[in-house]
Amino acid sequence: MRIGLVAHSFYPEKDGVAIHVYNLAMQLASLGEDVHVFTSGKGDAVEQMKGFTVHRIKSFRMPIFSSLYVCPGLLVELRKAKLDVVHAHGYGNLFSPVAGLYCMLSGKRMVLTLHGYPDLQGPRRMFLILYRALLAPLFLVPAKAIISVSELGKERIAKETKTEVTIIPNGVDLAKFGCKNSYMDSETIAYVGRLDEDKGVMRIASEVNAKRKVLFAGKDEGMREKLAAECKRRGISAEFTEVSPDRVAEIYCRSRMVLLPSRYEGFPLTMLEALASGRPFLSTDVGEVKRVLSELMPRSWQYLIIGGSIEESIINAESHAREIGLDLAEIGKRIKKYGWGEVAERTLGIYKRLSGRV
Repeated sequence: MRIGLVAHSFYPEKDGVAIHVYNLAMQLASLGEDVHVFTSGKGDAVEQMKGFTVHRIKSFRMPIFSSLYVCPGLLVELRKAKLDVVHAHGYGNLFSPVAGLYCMLSGKRMVLTLHGYPDLQGPRRMFLILYRALLAPLFLVPAKAIISVSELGKERIAKETKTEVTIIPNGVDLAKFGCKNSYMDSETIAYVGRLDEDKGVMRIASEVNAKRKVLFAGKDEGMREKLAAECKRRGISAEFTEVSPDRVAEIYCRSRMVLLPSRYEGFPLTMLEALASGRPFLSTDVGEVKRVLSELMPRSWQYLIIGGSIEESIINAESHAREIGLDLAEIGKRIKKYGWGEVAERTLGIYKRLSGRV
């Protein structure tokens, strides 16, 4: 089967959509499928990568939103590829509407994965209203199947479509993550992901104890200078870095715990990666976080939800190191169900059903 995965962001980017599509493409290719990824690029280029083909198409990023890439050549490239299935990723970008328009014009079967539903406030909310009214129908109408990585995403998207929504969570490369050292051996508090305002990164700089070491690992989305200035003002020892997805495991192994004080999420990949690495994952109660933590960390999940200030949450987690340590000692057997192989098999099953092959 010739499969087209359409995503505004892809390897070597490190955001959730990029990592998800990279692993999905790799696993589908390992199952013998002909996989093509269509993504943004500084110029037009085609490359082979671990059994699949990547089409990077010249794109222009619009200001304010990190996911808004205008890609004039996407429609033409999709038409040239002669695909059997088109699988678009993400709500709130400009790639999914173009993929949907192509499917409406060509009659190709379309699948959409919802990675999270934007929860925008203030002036930016007007964009969401216009997107929902004008652009979302371009992919919601032709989509024959919708995948959501979270229950919350399913509930929200179900209000906009009558298409069946299936939950297939994010995955983790279990062979890649796993640290030999204990998390208690490190003093560094880490954030892994885009330095984006909606991720709550400024809370880390403003709320952690000034004596702590903080590591921000991710692409700057307009917040690095503000974060650095706040850390300097408070006397926090802060480090900023970017690493490729192939080396991100090193970041986790340097960390005492991983923070995600995000305003909204679907199913954060960093949660699985941190836990698979044997690191406590502290997060706001967003998306699937509470459900998955209660499943994978049954003794200690309540100590990993950020309630009050971030520093209070860190102290609370440290005071329950025994319960957290017992859960982390058993994390290997509990997290197996979230392997990327399982995600790819279930996704391929949807493709086959739409193609009448099952």
